[in-house]
Amino acid sequence: MDLTDLYRDIVETSPDGIWVIDLEGRTLYANPEIARIHRIPVSELGTLSVFDTLDEQGREQFAAHLEDLRRHGTLNETDVEVHWVRADGEGTWTLCKETALRDSQGRIAGLLHRHSPYEDRRTLIESLRAHEEALADEISQKQLLQAVASTANEATTLVDVLRHARSLILLHDDWERARAFVPEGPDSTTMVPFYAWESDRDEDQGDPRVAAELLLAQRCADSGGIVWDERRLTMAFPILLDDDVYAVIVITSAPPLFRFELIESMARQVAQQLARVAERERAQAQLAQARDEAMEASRLKSEFLATMSHEIRTPLNGVIGLNDLLLRTDLDEEQTRLVTGLLVSGRALLGIINDVLDFSKIEAGRLELESIPFEVAPLLTEVVAVQAEGARDKGVGVTVTCADGLPDALTGDPTKVAQVVTNLVANAVKFTTAGSVSVEVGGEPASEETWLLRVVVRDSGVGVSKAKVSRLFEPFVQADSSTTRLYGGTGLGLAISRELASAMGGDITYDPNPGGGSVFTFTAVLDRAALEEVVPLMTHLDHQSLSPPPGSAPDKGVVLVVEDNPVNQLVASGMLTALGYGVVTAEDGHAGVAAAAQGAFAAILMDVQMPGLDGYAATRAIRAAESGSRTPIIAMTAAAVDGVRERCLDAGMDDFLTKPVDVDRLSTTLERWCTDASDGASSLVRLDLERLEELRALDGGTGETSYVARAIGNLLRKAPVDLETMAEAAAAGDSEQLGATSHRLAGAALNLGANHGGEAARQLEDAVRSGVPLSDLSDRLDEVRDLLTADLRALADFRDTLVASAP
Repeated sequence: MDLTDLYRDIVETSPDGIWVIDLEGRTLYANPEIARIHRIPVSELGTLSVFDTLDEQGREQFAAHLEDLRRHGTLNETDVEVHWVRADGEGTWTLCKETALRDSQGRIAGLLHRHSPYEDRRTLIESLRAHEEALADEISQKQLLQAVASTANEATTLVDVLRHARSLILLHDDWERARAFVPEGPDSTTMVPFYAWESDRDEDQGDPRVAAELLLAQRCADSGGIVWDERRLTMAFPILLDDDVYAVIVITSAPPLFRFELIESMARQVAQQLARVAERERAQAQLAQARDEAMEASRLKSEFLATMSHEIRTPLNGVIGLNDLLLRTDLDEEQTRLVTGLLVSGRALLGIINDVLDFSKIEAGRLELESIPFEVAPLLTEVVAVQAEGARDKGVGVTVTCADGLPDALTGDPTKVAQVVTNLVANAVKFTTAGSVSVEVGGEPASEETWLLRVVVRDSGVGVSKAKVSRLFEPFVQADSSTTRLYGGTGLGLAISRELASAMGGDITYDPNPGGGSVFTFTAVLDRAALEEVVPLMTHLDHQSLSPPPGSAPDKGVVLVVEDNPVNQLVASGMLTALGYGVVTAEDGHAGVAAAAQGAFAAILMDVQMPGLDGYAATRAIRAAESGSRTPIIAMTAAAVDGVRERCLDAGMDDFLTKPVDVDRLSTTLERWCTDASDGASSLVRLDLERLEELRALDGGTGETSYVARAIGNLLRKAPVDLETMAEAAAAGDSEQLGATSHRLAGAALNLGANHGGEAARQLEDAVRSGVPLSDLSDRLDEVRDLLTADLRALADFRDTLVASAP
């Protein structure tokens, strides 16, 4: 076969279109496949131009290619996808490979285009590309959802998560704008813009898109589902909380936008994540509301307790006070027995009131513990001795044993320790009709600096049934419903005692006594203390002396009693007369102010709650009218709740007595404020000598080794250091240090009868605790220094006298 014929047959029968064109795109040669592709007769191939086979965009691109080729000789080095428009207008795709045809001088004279079928391949490639893009988009959407979910888990409020979600959505390639809308009010279905960023609010001023977005958000809220705008470029989706629309998110895409089902699925999942945050936020809001309601209920309960305390204590003050005065008169044996019974009952009622108030303070989280050194064995021995008096009348023996190794002194709140042990021993005595009660005091080191105090109270009484043990420490609960009828009580003692023990780092537990009865174990973690740091405490727990007061002293002066209750006037007048004071009474605040303006009184006893003009207002009026010396004003109130003392001091009062007022406390308080140390008498007159004598009586010592001498020496050494520390703390603005040091100094001074300086330090502490700026306390700090310095000189004199009197 002729080679030329062979080549012709190959070209003519080739499945690819062979098309030779000049540099203007005109046909020089085309095989039959070109005619088939273009759907024209072979006879028309000679008039066919490449431009006849292209759409408008293709013609522009091919013309530019020919121009570039003529100027620069640039060929398409890779195959080109060609969208071929056939003679009947139908399109198809071919893959064109371009080859240059050159003349004898090497110049490009024409082009050979080889067109291969590409429709199926291109469809497959586009499908793969679409799947690839969809997969990439799905990955991107999942990454977005994961980021939103992570943000939602960390966010606490919807504002937080909207800020992060907005940023995350806008980082996605499809989205260029995001806004949020929320209901106008709690019960409203009208949507309004919600701006997590103030910059968005500024950006939206005058933007016409805001109105359209608001309308779309409202449609979304009304329907409760996803809605699109007409262009399908802006979508609104709701955040649903239960069946309510909590918020609506509106996001806008830059065109074009595809895969709407995937986008809507993404939106629903984002909405679910945001709904979880909204649910947490709502739960937190409900918890906050419940907390506020509980706090309000607690406040109302405190107000109720304050009112009840006042209403009960006012007549109780008369009952106990008049009984006390009656016992000081000449009575026969039967009368004394009956009046004593009345007094015991009155004090029992007072104990119930105190239990209720203590429990209220614990519930409200206002329990405060002191931290002062005290001797363990003497304190607990005295507590047990007080309860032993009542036990002896029942024929019940009470013993106390202190283990070897028990520290001599610990630091903590001796009053609260005594209160817990008193309750446990009193219960043991109450529920034991025959047999004995034993108290074992011991413990072990809790650390190098602390001691685990353990007090075991064992009785042979009625015990507690197994069914009742689980509720034994619940408030208002006793082991048996008949207990209250038989033994009395509120059922608060053990509940309060366990709370006190817990506050001191310990607990109270119950075990049955193998021999019958109960075993209660009280523990507390207390700091160790050195014996020389201890200022002995006089507890006088529930057994204040009923001995007649000293004879009258006409030079003590006259006391004004401002009191609206006639019975309480009678009680106060009787006590003051017995203490040697003259008495003038005023029936209300107005009368008290008028009386204070007309006479010179050694002191004024001021009731707080009075009709018309109460004690606070009356005190302020008296202070405003004073021009000379300051008359001590001492509050008398039945409202034994937190805050009353501070209100009294803020009103201008000097001290505070809680009703029922007993003679001993009234005497001590008046002696504190009515003693004038500048009248030329001995410096000892400024001290509470009765208190110092009580301290001396603890060990009967008279020399340097006595408790009181050692305690005074300790205060004389440490007080100047404390005063310097207080001054430095005030200068440095350290309110915590100033308050703590003032508290320590006040306790030590008052325990040793240095009432002037001790009371001034206590008032300074109260001012610091109430938030008075330290810059306003310089005068009070100077007052503490001056008064305490004088007290220290007097204490030094007392100690010298004590040491000199030693045999």
